[in-house]
Amino acid sequence: ESVYTQDYYPGKEARYYQLNAVNRAIEAVTKGQSRILLVMATGTGKTYLSAFDVRECQPKRMLYIAQQQMILQTAMNSYQKVLGCDESELGLYSGTSKQQDRRYVFATVQTMRQPEVLAQFKSDEFDYVLVDEVHHAGAEGYQRVINHFKDADFMLGMTATPERTDGINIFELFGHNIAYEIRLQKALDENMLCPFHYY
Repeated sequence: ESVYTQDYYPGKEARYYQLNAVNRAIEAVTKGQSRILLVMATGTGKTYLSAFDVRECQPKRMLYIAQQQMILQTAMNSYQKVLGCDESELGLYSGTSKQQDRRYVFATVQTMRQPEVLAQFKSDEFDYVLVDEVHHAGAEGYQRVINHFKDADFMLGMTATPERTDGINIFELFGHNIAYEIRLQKALDENMLCPFHYY
């Protein structure tokens, strides 16, 4: 449990479940699974969990894909805290920032999906590829990025809601390898989230 600190996770229950999830992800990698899925309710700490996993895996280069630049900037801050790395190792790659040469690259899918952008990267450019909000992965832009980096050593998909109504099977994209799953009701039952009323 030493990988966690009270600063990151105030709740004892949350630390237990997140530690469990990291251990399961590492276990999947050691079993040779190259694509795994984390299904975790919003607010249960997917971003920090992924940062701890990256810290354990020590990739030479990592690519973090998300839809919004705001999500990426928040993730970069979380990663810097967990990895304890210099700010110069983290780079934002979007329409307004071109820091694609960093060790840890945080890119918007809108930028990365462009054919001329993908052409700048080898299929094994990153040994660790992380797709946030992976329930969007059925979209053509996401598919283009995921397929381009098919030779990455490891790909992690994270989402709270993997089920889709358009027939695209997110589980299949990740070989049905679910390293860890905690849904909303379970997170509420375990006091990881505040109870709420939905109108």
